[in-house]
Amino acid sequence: MDGSAPASKYSQKKAKKRQAKKRRKILSGVLDTVQSHNGGQNGDHSDSQSDGDMEAEAGVVSELNHKPHDGARAAAAAASSSEPTPSVGGSAPISPAEAFAWMIHPLTPEKFFSEYWEKKPLLIKRKKKKYYTSLFTTATLDTMLREHYVKFGVNLDCTSYIDGERETHNLPGRAHRGTVWGLYDEGCSVRLLNPQTFHGPLHRLTYSLQEYFACMVGANTYLTPPGTQGFAPHFDDIEAFILQTEGAKRWRLYENPTGERLPRFSSPNFSQSDIGSPIMEVTLTAGDLLYFPRGVVHQGNALPDQHSLHVTVSTYQLNHWGKFLEKAVVGALETACAEDPAFREGLPFQYLDYMGVAHEDKGDAAKRAEFTSVAKKLLKKLADVAPLDAAADQMAAEYVHECMPPIMGPSELGLSTRGRVAPRQLTITGACDVRVVSKRAARLVIEEGLANVYHTIDNAKWHQGEPPQFISFELDDAPGIEYLLASYPEWKPVCTIPGLATEGQIELARHLYDVGILLVKEDSGEEDS
Repeated sequence: MDGSAPASKYSQKKAKKRQAKKRRKILSGVLDTVQSHNGGQNGDHSDSQSDGDMEAEAGVVSELNHKPHDGARAAAAAASSSEPTPSVGGSAPISPAEAFAWMIHPLTPEKFFSEYWEKKPLLIKRKKKKYYTSLFTTATLDTMLREHYVKFGVNLDCTSYIDGERETHNLPGRAHRGTVWGLYDEGCSVRLLNPQTFHGPLHRLTYSLQEYFACMVGANTYLTPPGTQGFAPHFDDIEAFILQTEGAKRWRLYENPTGERLPRFSSPNFSQSDIGSPIMEVTLTAGDLLYFPRGVVHQGNALPDQHSLHVTVSTYQLNHWGKFLEKAVVGALETACAEDPAFREGLPFQYLDYMGVAHEDKGDAAKRAEFTSVAKKLLKKLADVAPLDAAADQMAAEYVHECMPPIMGPSELGLSTRGRVAPRQLTITGACDVRVVSKRAARLVIEEGLANVYHTIDNAKWHQGEPPQFISFELDDAPGIEYLLASYPEWKPVCTIPGLATEGQIELARHLYDVGILLVKEDSGEEDS
């Protein structure tokens, strides 16, 4: 028997043990460092300069190069360098616009949407290691595993990508802390699928961004051991923002080999031979951001001497014109068939003898041309009766179902049915001021003769964790509901609700308050701050 094989296996086993020991040492150092710097809590946004030159390629923004010229250099540079700092580590909600501006600083939202959004990748190099630390750290993951029921396949995946093979190493049931770190030591990446469920700062950021984008915003976190890769090359069906919180990761981006721009669905895994050479190759270090549109093929691997931890913020999944028009066309057909007899006329006699794929080249050309002409005229008529507002409401109802529940500050909570000590003892009168809890917490949809108010109040923190939540009213209540929803962020007296008598105004406000959609100030002049 050849003695070299056992020796080879023994050497491989020793090498794996050395690698695992190295990963444990790095991981232990990271946990100790994060906890010693932050007292066991998440960090702040203070600067931590690192060495290295700024990337000089297209689509790269550097704070060090983002400075003005001419005589006003000093004052303007100071203004430019003072980035917005939303309190993601606190307990209060964050302004939607402020949250997005902070995430992509120093680039302005206007420049981002005009030059990069759905067009091309963007790299922001900051040299500020702690810029995103308050969002998520390795210590945060460790705490979550200890304190919460994190389940394999639902909340967490352990994956590897070795020699072109992508594997998932999940076990049944709970992802126990020791099991997860054991898989990490063996070279597995750890992906959290919905960390905002368990972690306040990510909940606040994603909630604020969903208010900003007016569609679902999700988040995953990825912890990758040194020198490894957890996922095969692929493209996604979302707009992706990669926020590097610890360590470093090398990213390679590629053209879509299918040629499809802004695809509706994510791709299967690609092999290296499928994708060719990268169009962009960058290394993210802590504090950096990488954005790329849906359809951009990507893969990332941790550097040999350090782990990588990043947050992926995702949005605009299936939020496109095609989906909107699907809903509009259905409504247009219903209206057209009800109002225009041309849509109710019978199809041409024996049209199946000349229409269809089998007759595309051999059918009666004159009859085919006449059939096509009539069909096109009817399709053009649909555009005139397409219920665009109703389609928007249907899209909004889906959005409301996907979103997380509102975040309220202490003062707002005290004016809600959830925060008052005895909410049913509150007497609502025409003089009470009321306001919707947040801009996108509720949406009015007219369905089957009812005014349905879809809301996020009872939603789960994970995607569609609860069935759609709505409360139904009579159509007579619709003008009053529209008025209250459109008035945000202003407070309005109950007596100003249109279309209802005093009793109806109070009853409508009471229903919306009891569900949690409305905040109410009593006559005594309660204040929110």
